[in-house]
Amino acid sequence: MRLLAFGGWGQLGSELAVAAATRHELIRPSRAEADVTDRDAVDRAVSDAKPDVVLNMAAFHKVELCEEDPGPAVGVNAMGAWNVAHSAFLAGARSVYVSSDYVFDGDGPKGYE
Repeated sequence: MRLLAFGGWGQLGSELAVAAATRHELIRPSRAEADVTDRDAVDRAVSDAKPDVVLNMAAFHKVELCEEDPGPAVGVNAMGAWNVAHSAFLAGARSVYVSSDYVFDGDGPKGYE
């Protein structure tokens, strides 16, 4: 299976690379190659990779900075997530969004289905 991972060079992406090494093709563009806040860059990365699954692990997660200046957090965590999901949809790929308990603590109605 061909996987495209945005934010794939962080801790989770690095662990995924090890786990997927013998079973899947994992493509991990750097932020410089495909910043999730740049819709055209995301579209190009998805188009070039032709993935079966697009994973979004990109996040702006420095809580104190998010509270002081929410703009970058909204750009990455909201608009970036939309860009990745939309590009995956257009390409006919499955989309997986990885979050943390800072955003979704699991206590929502129906567990955030």
